[in-house]
Amino acid sequence: MMRGKRIGVIFILVLLISQSSGQKFSFGTCPTVTSLAGLMIDMISTTWREYARTPSVHTHSWQCTLYTITTVNSMISYSLSITGQNKVTQQTFTVVGTITAGGAAADAATVAATFLTFQVPSYYTTKTANYYIIDGADAAYLVLYSCENVLFGKVESVIILTTATATSANIQSALTAVSNVGYPLHALRRGYQGCID
Repeated sequence: MMRGKRIGVIFILVLLISQSSGQKFSFGTCPTVTSLAGLMIDMISTTWREYARTPSVHTHSWQCTLYTITTVNSMISYSLSITGQNKVTQQTFTVVGTITAGGAAADAATVAATFLTFQVPSYYTTKTANYYIIDGADAAYLVLYSCENVLFGKVESVIILTTATATSANIQSALTAVSNVGYPLHALRRGYQGCID
């Protein structure tokens, strides 16, 4: 009886932590993914609109979010600036971080095989997340997927970024790529609707 309660408490803690950090917990194991990073790392330097992402309590009130990625060392390191607005107060915020590229195509759960490592300050800590580029088109859209196996399942994160040149076919392709790794589309939070000029 006591063991069952402990497992229940651990499960609830995993759910709470994953939701607060912008990650989704589910049962199962991380899928094997094919990363397009070999083709696409050299085209991530631009300003992207956050079309959709995994929800987080830290970003639930953000809208019109832009990711500005600038090359520091081509194919190796990039600076990251995330800017957006609070839905209620319309106050603008900016968070500055870094992206490091590296790795080789392999299972999404293998840290050594991750292509893009995002490091972004969050309150008193720095959040680190390893992402694969699972779909994209030059200067149109980018689909980033992260997955880590944990004790009772997996913790996933998805970010879909677009530019002004993205078409409805690009968006459909991005959503299909997310579905193909088993991530439920209803679990995404749409982020840039109503903000496009």
